[in-house]
Amino acid sequence: MIFHLRFYYYVVKNFYVFPRRKLKTIFEPTKMVTFTSLLEMDFNMHKSNSTYFTDMDISRTDLLTKNLYKFYRNYEDPSLPKLKWYQFIYSPLGSVGVTFKRELIAYRPYTVESRILGWTSKWLFVITVFKTGKTINAYGIAKYVFKQQRKTIPPEQIIAFEGLLTEEAKKQNELTQKYLSDSLELEDIIKLVG
Repeated sequence: MIFHLRFYYYVVKNFYVFPRRKLKTIFEPTKMVTFTSLLEMDFNMHKSNSTYFTDMDISRTDLLTKNLYKFYRNYEDPSLPKLKWYQFIYSPLGSVGVTFKRELIAYRPYTVESRILGWTSKWLFVITVFKTGKTINAYGIAKYVFKQQRKTIPPEQIIAFEGLLTEEAKKQNELTQKYLSDSLELEDIIKLVG
């Protein structure tokens, strides 16, 4: 129940409550500050490993609904039948992996930062970093595919629809390609984003 409230809080906030912010780049991050509550602790009084995935879900929801606002709200593939009122474009999660570096202590605040890392012809990759101050506690990579009905929408087409497919964005994406195609070597990828 709490997960759904947190999830829809960001959807409603980013789609309906606040006007869309002007982005300079598709790689602009989102940040949220939270803490490990009693229900998220393991026996060592640290954040339980499984709860990292919940925070990542919420952080990525904030990121995608902000950075791809125009796409989610207005995009329709002209080669497909018009969407009915109850249909929508959706973005299923393809996979996610996490590397744990340092524990997160109970009741101490930490930051969860997500950003788009890059894309291929099918997948959009998002990196999420957990930090206390400047210390990286954990990070993970997730990949998404975007669908209208059963048709896959290439990420580059989505970014172009947002008006953010600049030459600089293409160059940044090229830098990540060797990491994205080499089974996501997380230790190397984290060096790209600091």
